[in-house]
Amino acid sequence: MSDAKASSAPGPRAGGAPTEGGQGGVPRKGGPRKSSARDKVTRSKIGPVRILDADWSEDSTLKGESFVVWLGGGKTAPQQFTFHRPIGETKLEGNQWVATPTGEIGLLLERKKSEDLARWERRKDQAIRASVLAKGLGRKMDSDHEVWVHKDAPPIGPTVQAAMAAAKAAKAKESEWVNHADQAVRASELQFREALRNAKPSAEWLGANPKPSFETRGGPLMDRPQVALVHLGGLSLAAAKDKVLGQLFGPPPS
Repeated sequence: MSDAKASSAPGPRAGGAPTEGGQGGVPRKGGPRKSSARDKVTRSKIGPVRILDADWSEDSTLKGESFVVWLGGGKTAPQQFTFHRPIGETKLEGNQWVATPTGEIGLLLERKKSEDLARWERRKDQAIRASVLAKGLGRKMDSDHEVWVHKDAPPIGPTVQAAMAAAKAAKAKESEWVNHADQAVRASELQFREALRNAKPSAEWLGANPKPSFETRGGPLMDRPQVALVHLGGLSLAAAKDKVLGQLFGPPPS
């Protein structure tokens, strides 16, 4: 005969009240717990005679214009496509349109740039700045601030610092200090910035530092390039939406 002892904890009684802490616990006060509104997930529905009641929401992570097309019906799962401008690094022009399943937009945003490409961009900017300075178009203001000024600018260290303080007080970016400087300083600084914008890295530098090969692609394996919708190329947001609607309904009756 076995000498094992039974557990002293009382077991659940058939048909008894629910207990706290699982089986064998203290009976819960008030009987079974009633489901609350928080336990139920209410989903909006759309159908042949039901309009989806939802507001359009812009997303700051997706720069540029975009619109959405939702398709449903039959026995297949609904589909939603986002029409957007090219995202990240592509071979497409910026005014072209691309259609991507909405669920994959996040993947494109995560792959806008690569670390290698970001480092190359920084080195390119440094090379451009160095070439502008080497031509005598500018000089560094002082050792405390990464502010570069036009070669004809007077010694303006204190002036720039005061302009920076004014920009900070106005809750503006530090780079916008030029908008708070006097006319002479502002003019010389804007001339130098214009020189930077127009400058390009030398052919020798590009030959020694080729741009890393990278393209922002969709899909879990990054194997789906963004394809331009040729029939929407160059259209504004309003015109692109009208074009898509026109394709759905066909040409107007003559």
